[in-house]
Amino acid sequence: KLHLVRERGWRIAEMGVAGFTEEKSIQIVCATKVESSATCSLEERKAALAKADDEGLTGLWEWCRLTKAPDGFAVPPEMWGVYSPEQNEQIESAYRKGDPCVAVTIGIRSYDIVFQGVDRARQVDRHLKKRREMRRRGLPAADRDAAFQQ
Repeated sequence: KLHLVRERGWRIAEMGVAGFTEEKSIQIVCATKVESSATCSLEERKAALAKADDEGLTGLWEWCRLTKAPDGFAVPPEMWGVYSPEQNEQIESAYRKGDPCVAVTIGIRSYDIVFQGVDRARQVDRHLKKRREMRRRGLPAADRDAAFQQ
């Protein structure tokens, strides 16, 4: 919920004041622009998920420790970080629903996870204007759970 005040146009107020501000509720799904060239169709995503499900694989989302990764697949394995199980589930759930992106809170920071292609995404920090590449690996559940423990 936002408190708005009209003063040469509308602006967000720090707090509500009766008779002076208005309270408005809005739902923000994803504030990051999704580039169509980096996305895949929902059908492609569903096909990749069906194939992984048939093979008994579950999704593990990882973020690249390198801030300027030219090609995520060329990054050494030790340069990939793992999200917590709860964050991974939140990202995977949005990915499986076909959402273009999902907002995730990690510590005190909030990020938009913008899906790109069938196994890629980008972690975007709108406040600090930073981005990190992400990848999704299909692993057996036991291997995915072991990755959370490392």
